[in-house]
Amino acid sequence: METQFYTRNAMTGWVLFAVFLSGILPGHSPEDFGIHQQELSLQDLPAIAAVIVVVFGAPFLGLVVGALVRLVLHIGFGHTYWGASRRLLAYSLYPQGHRPLWLPDRQRLDNLFAAYLFRYADPSLLGFVRRQHTARFLGYNWFAAALLGFLLWLVVEALMVHGGIPKLCCKMLLSMVVGTIVAGPTFFVGIRAGRDVERVEQMWARMLLREWDIDVVEAQENG
Repeated sequence: METQFYTRNAMTGWVLFAVFLSGILPGHSPEDFGIHQQELSLQDLPAIAAVIVVVFGAPFLGLVVGALVRLVLHIGFGHTYWGASRRLLAYSLYPQGHRPLWLPDRQRLDNLFAAYLFRYADPSLLGFVRRQHTARFLGYNWFAAALLGFLLWLVVEALMVHGGIPKLCCKMLLSMVVGTIVAGPTFFVGIRAGRDVERVEQMWARMLLREWDIDVVEAQENG
């Protein structure tokens, strides 16, 4: 899992750099980036440092992007993981009149669901759930990386100002195309994976409740 985690972060960072470089490199000469001659010299150290940052800084940058994605999900949806499966299990385990005050809280709902999932689910199901959530967050992270790479290029390009509006529009289009090609399919696969894993988790929760002879409660979003 650790290898998968760091690989995903590295790939996310490289997506950001790919979109950024696809916009910044065309139309610029080597002198614009501090490279003044074919043979390397002390004057070329900033450019060399930039290459090192791209290669070795990608995992760290991907980690930052992933943290930003989770922060946005937490602020926008109350928690990184959410869905009907968590409400269904919690409201069925705690019937009306016996529900704790924390029950509507999405973070507590996810904590409860995760505890039961890791305790009672089959290992093959856990593996499927992990793979689907990995695909889901990979899609979200790549989309965010492509967007941040595009915005970063716009800022740098505005500071360098070369070629006027027509050239800027062409480079903007190229950067958008690269971002769409690189991150678009992964983003849509991530959305599909999120829907698939939610349906599977709901089915598992229903089967677990029926096995324990507990009535299934269809809880609404507002609890």
